[in-house]
Amino acid sequence: MSLRVWAVAGGMMLMWGIRGYAADDGSLSDTLEKTTTINFSVHVKEPTCQIDVPDSVDFGEPGVTQMIGRGVSRDFTITLKNCTQRIPKPGLVFSGDMIDDDGYIRNKSGSDYAGGVGIRLLFRGKPFSIQEGVVLDEVGTSGPKSFGFTAHLGKEGSDEVTAGKVETSVVVSMTYN
Repeated sequence: MSLRVWAVAGGMMLMWGIRGYAADDGSLSDTLEKTTTINFSVHVKEPTCQIDVPDSVDFGEPGVTQMIGRGVSRDFTITLKNCTQRIPKPGLVFSGDMIDDDGYIRNKSGSDYAGGVGIRLLFRGKPFSIQEGVVLDEVGTSGPKSFGFTAHLGKEGSDEVTAGKVETSVVVSMTYN
């Protein structure tokens, strides 16, 4: 529908119009609707940090009686650096073939290796479940953040403590919580 009126008054021309548009059902409508699509595109980046861990933790050469008694503890540091974004609750999980169901790290076996000993890890002076890992303090992008751990070598399990080498390892993985 369309109505147009033109009027000339005192040398001025006034134009006025009404338009109608056909709706989808054939009826007349006074609105025109056009649709289009807005596409949104974003790449959500996973947070990442570099993990610095010591290549090894040296316990020296303790004797069998020391292993039966208090054992030997050594402190070491794990540092998270070059983080790409803030991570509220980063976690560290330890895995590997040498982790015992009781939560300690077993030694290799054989005639050259010490028997009846294992390594427990402590965070902030307290043992934790190696399989479940540990939750750390928030890490940001402003610089490296270091976390202190302790490795305690001592008698583990029911086997007799025997002299020999201690060689074992774990894999450290970071979780982004």
